[in-house]
Amino acid sequence: MKILDMLHRATTPRLLSALVCLALLSGCSSGPAPSQSSLSLFREVSEETGLRFQHFTGATGDWALPEIMGSGVALFDYDNDGDLDVFLVQSDLVDKSKRLTDALFPPPPGWKPGYRLFRNELLPSGKLQFTDVTGQAGVGQIGYGMGAAVGDYDNDGYQDLYVTNFGRNISITTTATELSPTSRARQASARPGGPAVRPSSTTTATASST
Repeated sequence: MKILDMLHRATTPRLLSALVCLALLSGCSSGPAPSQSSLSLFREVSEETGLRFQHFTGATGDWALPEIMGSGVALFDYDNDGDLDVFLVQSDLVDKSKRLTDALFPPPPGWKPGYRLFRNELLPSGKLQFTDVTGQAGVGQIGYGMGAAVGDYDNDGYQDLYVTNFGRNISITTTATELSPTSRARQASARPGGPAVRPSSTTTATASST
């Protein structure tokens, strides 16, 4: 106990002195405070650049765990043109017996379910602009998306996608065509987090037998 008392007596004055110095230094300023405009590093440009997307949580008041975990986004060069394209993961109703009108936060008018892929037109146009190529690429599958991972798993030089869902995951392979890459999707697993399965040769999503 005596040793603890000695340490306490030796440390407390030093600690108080340090706190006082920090308080004095925090009150000092080398110049006027920066204005709010000078601190703004980002600007909202989604609407003017064509990146229009509304995430839907599917919450209906049952407090399901997936509803508070969000979804995900993948930035990757899907068409190998040198700029980053945007793949956005969408959610859905957890309880399929309910309707969109039952949602606590219903989607806006004109909302479409399913994932979205936006092609970046920065190269070669030189202007930041996005084009919705979801239908063209065949990646508009509907599920309760939780996230996405990117990697060239088949070593063909094109980045592929693996989308994790609350339910079956989806593996999407990007392949080169004469005009642009297209994607072929197949349900990867009957269990969340299951292994990826090489896609079939069709352009539609089919359920895996595993």
